Amino acid sequence: MKTFNLLALLFILVTAVSCSFDVNSSVDDKREANDNAYLNEKFSRITGRYQGTVSASDGDQKADLTLYVISVPNGKNSRGEAIFKPELRAYYRRTDTITTDLILEARYFDSQVPAILSISNFSGQASTPQTISATFTVEGATLKGTVSTGAGLLGPASFVLTDRNASGPAQNDIDDENARREALFAPVLGSYYGTVLPDNQKETPPFGVSMRLFVDKRKDANDNYLSILRGRLHRDDTIGDGSDLFMDIDFSPDKNPPKITLSVTGWVKDKPSAFPNYIFVGTIKDGTISTIFTGNGYNGKAKLLRR
Repeated sequence: MKTFNLLALLFILVTAVSCSFDVNSSVDDKREANDNAYLNEKFSRITGRYQGTVSASDGDQKADLTLYVISVPNGKNSRGEAIFKPELRAYYRRTDTITTDLILEARYFDSQVPAILSISNFSGQASTPQTISATFTVEGATLKGTVSTGAGLLGPASFVLTDRNASGPAQNDIDDENARREALFAPVLGSYYGTVLPDNQKETPPFGVSMRLFVDKRKDANDNYLSILRGRLHRDDTIGDGSDLFMDIDFSPDKNPPKITLSVTGWVKDKPSAFPNYIFVGTIKDGTISTIFTGNGYNGKAKLLRR
């Protein structure tokens, strides 16, 4: 009889615990569903693609800003299952020049009047060129505020909603970015020739150079291959291509006139000797590269014309 009573008591306890877990699970599920519904409705008022202008001190910058929602882990429920919650993200890309597209964290404060949107990817070294933050007031379909980079305030900005149904970055966005980059590179591709004129020509005589600007691919931190602008430099006082040099190029087509910096990065043919540290800094317009030249301990000027 005692054994029967113990078994009955054990059954009651197991049933009670089971019911308790069911109740807790139901409460967890309901809370998660309510929280997610609240956040999704809140974010739906702000998501979409916006196009706008940042009024920087050195000229206007055109950009796209897409606000979208992702699900991120948010702990575990009473059953040990992962809980997810919606979070707001911003996809920022310049449309007038060559920069890397950015994924930013976003906060939407809808209890403010007017509502406030803050976006940022500041982390680690805030001085790096790809750090950016912005704070906007939300005025209907318009975002108005200021944009900053690691170097400080960039300028006032205004963005207008153009597509409420736009989503975040997709698998083919790297192809779109490369197509945009290559379209911006296209007007300056080709072969150039000219002369480097050192400041002290008695000590270092002038020499002719030929240069080719072309599109290359470079792997980024996410193993994507980005289209980049590169150069190949040949000194005309050398024979063959044994002295040809590869150059990395920083090109800013949004400036007026467009700016360009060409820096030697190594020999075209693998050689053990040190390569000259030639750097050309200047502008490129109507098929003419006009630059200040530095390299191997002397300075000068160079003008190169496209053939």
